[in-house]
Amino acid sequence: MAGIFISYRRIDSRVYAGRLFDRLSRHFGRDLVFMDVEGGIARGDDFASTIDTAVASGGAMVVVIGRQWLTCTDDHSCVRLQNADDWVRTELRTALARSILVLPVLVDGASMPTANDLPEELRPFARRQAAEITDSRWDYDVNEIIKTLEHKVKPGPLRERPPSRLPRVLKYVAGALAAVVLAIAALLAWDTFFAARPADYGFSIEPPAVRIRWSGATTVPLTLTNTGKRPAPFTIDPLFYTATPSEGVLRFRDDTCKMIVAVGATCTVTLVFDPQYFTGDESTYRFNGALSILAYGNGRQIPLTIERAPETSSPAVPPGR
Repeated sequence: MAGIFISYRRIDSRVYAGRLFDRLSRHFGRDLVFMDVEGGIARGDDFASTIDTAVASGGAMVVVIGRQWLTCTDDHSCVRLQNADDWVRTELRTALARSILVLPVLVDGASMPTANDLPEELRPFARRQAAEITDSRWDYDVNEIIKTLEHKVKPGPLRERPPSRLPRVLKYVAGALAAVVLAIAALLAWDTFFAARPADYGFSIEPPAVRIRWSGATTVPLTLTNTGKRPAPFTIDPLFYTATPSEGVLRFRDDTCKMIVAVGATCTVTLVFDPQYFTGDESTYRFNGALSILAYGNGRQIPLTIERAPETSSPAVPPGR
């Protein structure tokens, strides 16, 4: 079966040729790609005879051209390509004589040689359309070379099959399901071990009920103790079941309960009642309601009553006394 022969010079393109050999071997099959140092020549084989046979039986030749492909010299400072026994020249001459696909591949910024640069027998090579491989788009460039080679060489049975997409899809699905299961487990664990419950937030307060009998401005100190299982801030708001006093009548000052209160710790707040903001008949004003005490939405209410104190009359003083 016709294969692919890779011709290159070790001085400037060995790395590129090796990478190209690996990629072509995976696509076409290891037995259809020949490169001298990549298993193409077994120990004890005749080097010249093996290369001649590989070139003569190939369906295509890839000529990897680096920057020194044309100008490198031998130990005697003679340009290798001008030597009729140069291996690259011999490989290329044999391939051109067979009229197979000869594809120049430029690497490392090399340029295509002109006819005048080449020996007479290699000058037809200068008319071949070259491909180029760059590091920045290696995969794309090699895929284009593969498309060109497939016109002459068909992938063999020993090629590496592309991995099935089904296992990859299954892996993604399994990963997504695992993530969902972990999320559900985390939510259940949070609800079981960490989520707050109403029973976690308890308190006691002194006094347990507030009754204000007023004849003027009145203050009531409140002391709250966190008897729950978690630290929490406590908010205290008045609720009224009957009439609602005007703004400013009932307010809080020196409130330390709105900050985080540790378990077992106490906080204080002063309830201020100021009748000067009344807008109704002071003699009959009475409020019934509650103080709502909450921690993170959990809590309870304590009774709140506000009423005017009865007026006391002064005892009569006898005249002249």
